[in-house]
Amino acid sequence: MKRTPLIASLFAVVLFASGEATARSAQPYAQFVGGAQAHRGLFTIWQKEGGTYLELAPNQLDADFLETIAPGNGIGQEPVWWGDTDYLPTQIVRFERRGDSIVIVWRNWYAHAGSNASALLGNEAGFPDSVVGIGKIVAENSSNGNLIFDLSSLLADNIDLRNVINGAVPADKAYRLDPALSYVDSVKAFPENDVITVAQTWATDASHVIDTAPDARRILMRVVYNFVQMPHDDYRPRLMDDRIGLYDDIYIDFSNDSREQRQVPYIVRWNFDPADRTRPSRARHPMIIYLSDTIPTAYRGAIRDACLEWNKALAKIGILDAIVVRDQPNDSNWDPDDVRYSVIR
Repeated sequence: MKRTPLIASLFAVVLFASGEATARSAQPYAQFVGGAQAHRGLFTIWQKEGGTYLELAPNQLDADFLETIAPGNGIGQEPVWWGDTDYLPTQIVRFERRGDSIVIVWRNWYAHAGSNASALLGNEAGFPDSVVGIGKIVAENSSNGNLIFDLSSLLADNIDLRNVINGAVPADKAYRLDPALSYVDSVKAFPENDVITVAQTWATDASHVIDTAPDARRILMRVVYNFVQMPHDDYRPRLMDDRIGLYDDIYIDFSNDSREQRQVPYIVRWNFDPADRTRPSRARHPMIIYLSDTIPTAYRGAIRDACLEWNKALAKIGILDAIVVRDQPNDSNWDPDDVRYSVIR
């Protein structure tokens, strides 16, 4: 028993030494990027030796960005559809450094207790964020402070496909994520957003469950992550009147105890904004919609007319030419995944 403190001390020394080795495991920046493929956009995405990494500038740490995650393909039946954003709402995401790792955090934007100093402390103390990934820092640029960290946490089930898929599958035939058969499929980098698509294999021991795949025991689901620059313009939030059918974002308001209910719905809306508020005028920020080449020719006219039909309603409130419809440009550099374009596909 008398030897226990010595053993504990030796154990602590081993742990400390191991921790130091881990902290020093990051390579010099020039060494890491040598031979790596760079995709430069909102963030620089690096690919090297089968791994995918994200580079952050100091001003991108602890800053708010938007993130969406959506299926990149369907399964030919309910309940998974390609491109459907209903599985997960848009999140506010931050990258925070903790020691030798970057923590990917979804900020809690649902709950609000006010904007004064004590209310802000209440927000922080009373409402939790969500950690959705942690990646080791693999390189650090000593000249500008940029960090590169591992993005393998994106291979996890961050969209909760397990419950989505298994909601339509008998419990004894449930699917599970197979990490050994999952990988980063593709990456794209644009000025205002980065798109990372991962390929996840969902496996079951049963046969003929989701039989729209060649092997129903292993279905390949592409999951599309979209990291987007937070917009900064003169947008004004507007409360929703629940007598009108609109999409809404619901906040939980704890700042006013006299409210009949805590839920406060805001309209999800486009900031058209008339150029001249005193009379009918063109929209300052028209919604320019591109029709993708993937739309069959037979349907293009009907889709175009349907989009432009909204101009009649908006003209009645003094906003002219609010909707503009264009065909996809004949340009190899144009990409519908670029968030600067609104695209119907």
